[in-house]
Amino acid sequence: MIQSKKAHVRLIDIAKRLGLSSMSVSKALRGHADMAPETVERVKRVAAEMGYVPNHFARSLQAQGGSKLLGVVVPKIRHAFFAESLGAIQEAAAEQGYEILFGVSQEQPSVERRHVETFVSMRVEGLLVSVSERRDELLSDYRWLAPRGVPLVYFDRAPCDLQSFEAVTMDDRGGAHDAVLAAAALGRTRIAHLAGYDAINIGRERRAGYEAGMRAAGLSINPDWVITGGLAEADGYQAFERLWSQAERPDAIFCASFPLAVGVADAMRALAPEAIGKVLLMFFGVAEMARFFPEPYICVVQPAAAMGRVAVDRILHLIQDREMERHPPLPVHLMASPALSAPLTSRH
Repeated sequence: MIQSKKAHVRLIDIAKRLGLSSMSVSKALRGHADMAPETVERVKRVAAEMGYVPNHFARSLQAQGGSKLLGVVVPKIRHAFFAESLGAIQEAAAEQGYEILFGVSQEQPSVERRHVETFVSMRVEGLLVSVSERRDELLSDYRWLAPRGVPLVYFDRAPCDLQSFEAVTMDDRGGAHDAVLAAAALGRTRIAHLAGYDAINIGRERRAGYEAGMRAAGLSINPDWVITGGLAEADGYQAFERLWSQAERPDAIFCASFPLAVGVADAMRALAPEAIGKVLLMFFGVAEMARFFPEPYICVVQPAAAMGRVAVDRILHLIQDREMERHPPLPVHLMASPALSAPLTSRH
């Protein structure tokens, strides 16, 4: 039998059952010293029988003047990087007595905005946002938060125009630069790039790093091999189809995201099995996931956990009105697949 939804049990409901005042019930549930032990026991027993759940949100507002809540918005939850970052955010927040609320935008600016507005209405003390791959001039403008006293910190993905907001990022440009130089050192000369949209930092910075690496290696950039678009697996699959339909084909493909690289690998298996083992794939990703990738590859390892913890530290600084300098980009490093014997080093 399907049960109908029941109303939340309130202090006044318990008080009516016991013939006490709401204040007495509240004090008994908190174990207040001026309440008789037998009354405390009786109130707690009846509260449990009635299914009472304390409103910690209201209690924290009364006791501390704040909700002790942080709102977190990410574009995808399947992405290993965001899963690891969220875990670190939750741990770091809990260490400081905070809980997190999180939403997934599914790369839609309208959904991202809805999550932000919902969290603000729930009186979060601060927001951590990793933006959608596409930006909307109106929906993506969060300057309206300032008059409401809600600080925001972007992490990993941020709009190129920060509008005075804080951002925690990684060395996207340097990582891309080093990956291209490492590929060139392995003898790869025809390097394509699957880039994200340049309205967000990772699209612009990783493309800039790719171009700088190509120049440093003395390699020419084929404009037909630089494909701008989304960061998902389907985008990688379609981009590989486009690259492989050309008369001249790349011997290495640098992907701005791990899902893009997964899409490329899937397309290779389905459309061009002869490319497997010959075309070098390069991508930003989490080390644990890269190990399951087909050979050969170069992974620009993202500091997912460190980024989550730094993001929490930055938002708490803002909540507490503590002065701080902008945080420098977090370092990245290269990890090569076992089949690649040449050492990989940072050269920027």
